[in-house]
Amino acid sequence: MKWWLRLQAVPGVGPTLYGELLRRFRTPEAVFSASLDALMGVPRMDRETALAIRASRDEAADRSFEAGIAAQVRAAEGAGVTLLTLEDGRYPSLLREIHAPPPVLFVRGSCDALRGACVAVVGSRHSTSYGRQATRMLVAGLVERGFTVVSGMARGIDGAAHSAALEKGGKTVAVLGCGTDVVYPPEHRGLYEAVERAGALVSEFPMGAAPDPHHFPQRNRVISGLSLGVVVVEADLKSGALLTAQHALEQGREVFAVPGPITSERSRGTNRLIQEGAKLVQTAEEVVEEFQAGLRGAPLPATPLAEDLPDEERAILDALSGEAAHIDAVAAAAGLPVGRTLSALLSLELAGFVRQLPGKHFVK
Repeated sequence: MKWWLRLQAVPGVGPTLYGELLRRFRTPEAVFSASLDALMGVPRMDRETALAIRASRDEAADRSFEAGIAAQVRAAEGAGVTLLTLEDGRYPSLLREIHAPPPVLFVRGSCDALRGACVAVVGSRHSTSYGRQATRMLVAGLVERGFTVVSGMARGIDGAAHSAALEKGGKTVAVLGCGTDVVYPPEHRGLYEAVERAGALVSEFPMGAAPDPHHFPQRNRVISGLSLGVVVVEADLKSGALLTAQHALEQGREVFAVPGPITSERSRGTNRLIQEGAKLVQTAEEVVEEFQAGLRGAPLPATPLAEDLPDEERAILDALSGEAAHIDAVAAAAGLPVGRTLSALLSLELAGFVRQLPGKHFVK
């Protein structure tokens, strides 16, 4: 782990260059053994960054890096944060597929929350009552169908999406623009703690990282990268939610938009998304239909091995046979609540382990 954190800490090494270095040298440790000429042969490398990598090997710099990494690890352990690298089997498979995925993820909460079928619900920080009501309605329907709701913990629509998922007993994941030990915005402390209990707080930024403005556009690609699709509920023409939608398009994910009043500044961005080809949605069913179409034809992430599944998913798989079983019977056999069983079944369906039949019946 220390080499992953050490390379990430070198000035000038962002996610894109980090990926290029891994492609060339295979491991972070090998990067620090490379010659200057070899480093300069890496795409996107500049001389200043190459020299910084080389300089980090001298004795004084080495002590400084080691002390910084040790402090990061202690802070993570103290906060109950799990560090996932790209080579970790628990790293989300959808996120690993995107351009320049975070080399290290800091996860506070359940890593299993990142394995489920996720949908991002995002929008304006300056939301209206219409936007918040639409968010609650859509999120309730998504949670009922077993989806994990991903958002950015911001004021407005993001906060409403997390809250609605929690109210319905669902899972939710917050992607932060700061360290996982930093609460931002500060008035969301209670929500932050509730999300940690019911899902996960995720960041690519190190422990203690402040919510700097440039972090938020960067984290938007992670929101979309974790998700099968992005629902934009409310957004003006300059909203960061539109950047998330753009990332989703670039990543080959679905983009949905909720139409709004033509008199509302907060709906101009979503209405434009619809004009440009985003799918107009008014209900959760319309979102789910698109993913079901994908299950019938579109390529999905690589199927994990059954032994690599989380304990709950393995228990549910063991409870199923070649004959159709109703969701209630599956939950009873697995000894799990119906809501958690439904969420796990959806993940198993996306991975190709089970099929859903009419009437909430499932079969291997």
